[in-house]
Amino acid sequence: MTPGNFGSAHGWLGHAMDGSGPLVGEMVVIVCFGAPAAYYATLAVLERRAPHTVTGEVLRMEPRRRESAPRFLALDTGETDRTIAWALPPEAPAVVPGSVVRLAVSPATRAVRSAEVVAG
Repeated sequence: MTPGNFGSAHGWLGHAMDGSGPLVGEMVVIVCFGAPAAYYATLAVLERRAPHTVTGEVLRMEPRRRESAPRFLALDTGETDRTIAWALPPEAPAVVPGSVVRLAVSPATRAVRSAEVVAG
């Protein structure tokens, strides 16, 4: 395709403008790839925001399956009856159940940016 084909009636743009294209299958493929791309772009924008600080008692730690895999912890902040699982990065300090920790977190992805043991 040469640059001159963009405005001509014989190019892809002309077919799209006169109603003979794109096909339904093409639109389904565009939506199937566009929706996850928009979702991940939104998550990337949310990750750029300042982290929230969460302090609470560690109720449970899930061991990691690989050395590079994150560990997961269940944290009780005392604000509600629900606990939230957070993914600790591999370089986070060792945390045991019953200790109180302060986490700098990204609520959009439940990822922990930094962890600090406050007591325990």
